Amino acid sequence: MQLPSTISGRRQSSNLVFTTLIFHDSNPVEVKSPTANTMPSSLPTTLSTLPTELILLIAAHLTEEKDLNALIQTNCKFHSFFNDRLYQTNADQNHSSGLFWAAANNQKRTIEKFLEHGAKLSQTSQKRAETPFILAAAAGHLALVKWLLTQPGVDATVADKQGRTALMHACRNGHTEVVRFLLTLKNINPAQAGPYSATPLRLAADGGHADIFRLLLESSGEVAIEPELNLNTHMCVYRAVAKNHRSILSILIEEHGLDPNFADPERKMSLMHYAAINRSEAVVEYLLSMGAHPDPVSTSPCTPFTHAVRGRLLGVMKMLMDTGKVNLDLAEGFNRATPLMSAAANGYDEIVRDLIHRGGVDINKKDLHGQTPLYCAAKHGRTSVAEFLLSQKGILADSPDFKGERPFMAAIRARHADVVELFFKREDIEWDVPDRHGHTPLLVAASVNKEAIVEGLLAKGARIDCKDGHGRTPFAWAKWWQNEKMERILAEYAVRQRYRRPIGVRDRVMMIEGQAISPMVALAEEVRERGRVE
Repeated sequence: MQLPSTISGRRQSSNLVFTTLIFHDSNPVEVKSPTANTMPSSLPTTLSTLPTELILLIAAHLTEEKDLNALIQTNCKFHSFFNDRLYQTNADQNHSSGLFWAAANNQKRTIEKFLEHGAKLSQTSQKRAETPFILAAAAGHLALVKWLLTQPGVDATVADKQGRTALMHACRNGHTEVVRFLLTLKNINPAQAGPYSATPLRLAADGGHADIFRLLLESSGEVAIEPELNLNTHMCVYRAVAKNHRSILSILIEEHGLDPNFADPERKMSLMHYAAINRSEAVVEYLLSMGAHPDPVSTSPCTPFTHAVRGRLLGVMKMLMDTGKVNLDLAEGFNRATPLMSAAANGYDEIVRDLIHRGGVDINKKDLHGQTPLYCAAKHGRTSVAEFLLSQKGILADSPDFKGERPFMAAIRARHADVVELFFKREDIEWDVPDRHGHTPLLVAASVNKEAIVEGLLAKGARIDCKDGHGRTPFAWAKWWQNEKMERILAEYAVRQRYRRPIGVRDRVMMIEGQAISPMVALAEEVRERGRVE
C-alpha cells in the first residue's frame, strides 16, 4: 500500500493531518489547509476514520508515554488498540510509576493490569523506595491491603527508604482499621523503630491518634507504671504534651496509672513544665484536674509559671495562679529574674498589672545584675509598663544596678525618648549622679546624639563639665557627631549659667600668652557676642 505523503513527515502536506488531530467531538468541523483543495475528496476528515494501518503507523512514531496517552484518550477505538502498550511503555520508561499511583489511589484493576504486563509487587518507587503495599496501607485502603497480602512477592514487614514500615505509615496517618488488621499478622513487630527511633506507638502519640495508641499498648505491652517507663513510652508522653494531645495523656494517666507529676529522669522536668513550654493550655488544665502540682520542683532553670509568663500565656497563668500554690516572686534562671521582671522586659502590660494587683510581688526586687522591673522596662523601651510601674506606691524610680546605672540612664542609652519623658516628670531623680564608669545622664545623652534629651537634662540643671573615663565631655561628643544644634544648646546654656570650665596650669599659661583658648569658652563668647548684636 502506497502511504500518503501526509504521513511521510514532509512539511508541505502535513497541515491536513495535524488540523484533524485537534477535533474529537461528534461533529468535527473541517479545517482546510492551504493544500486541502489539492487533496482527493475521498481522504478521511477525522483522525478516528483513518485506516487502521495509518493509525498503527502513527502510534509507532509515538515513543514517549505522554504522547501515547494523549492518543489513547482521543476515543474508545484507540484505547482498545493501545492501552496494553501504554502499560508496557510505563513499565519500561517510568519504572511502573502507574503501579504505585494505583496502590495509593485504591485502583485494584489497574494493579492487576500492571501485573499482567510484567510488573512486580516487590518493586519500589524511585523517590522513597515504597512498595505498593506500603502505599496502600499509608492511604488507609484496607480491602486493597488484604488483597495485596494474597499476592506473591508481598512482604508486610519491608520498610521504605527512610526505614518506615506499612504499620508505621498507617499509625502516622491515623488509619485505625488498617493498623488493627496489621497487628493480627504474625510477622509484624509493633515495637520496631524507624527513623529517629520512632516506633509506631510514638508516631500514634505524635499524631494524637488515641484509638491506635490504645491498640498498640494492648498489643505490645510496652507501657509500664511510672517510674519504670521504658524509653519509648517516655517519649510518647512528652510528644503528646508537646503536640497538645490530651486524649493520649488521658489513656496513660487514667487507664495505665501514669503519675501526673511524672518528671523527666534526666532533667527532672515535669509534664507541667513541658506543657507550659509548648504552650499546651488544654494539657495544663487536664494535668491540674488530675492533681498535678502547679509549681513542681525540678532542675529546670524556670518554673511552669515563668514559662507561661515568658510565653504570654494568660490562660495558663490564670489557672496556675488560681491554685494559690505558685510563688509569684520566685527569682530563677541564670540571671535570677522574677516573673515580673520577665513580663516588664517583654512589655506584657496585662501580665504586669495582674501580678501587681494580686500582690505578693516586690516591685523593687533586683536580679543577679541588680536590675529592677522598672529598669527592665526602661531598658527595653516598654513605655506603658514603665508608666504603670512609676505610678505604683513605693516604687524606687532611681534605683541603680550593680554598675551604678539607673533606669533613667538605661532608657537614655537605648534611645527610648518616650520612656525618658516619663522620668522628666518626676522629682525623685538625681540628674548628675554618674555610674561606675563616670558616665552621667547628660554625658550618655550626648554620646547617643540625642539633643532633645540633652536639652531636657539641662533644663533640670545637669552639669556640663562632666567627663567620662577618657576625658570626653558632652561638648566633645557634640563635636564628634557634628551636631551643630547640640553644640548651640550646650553653648547657650554655658552663657546663661556663666559657666567656665576648670582650666589646668598649662592651659591657663597658654591662654595668657594668647596661644590657646578653650573651645567651650570660645563658643560661649561667640554666642554672647551674637546676642549683643541682635
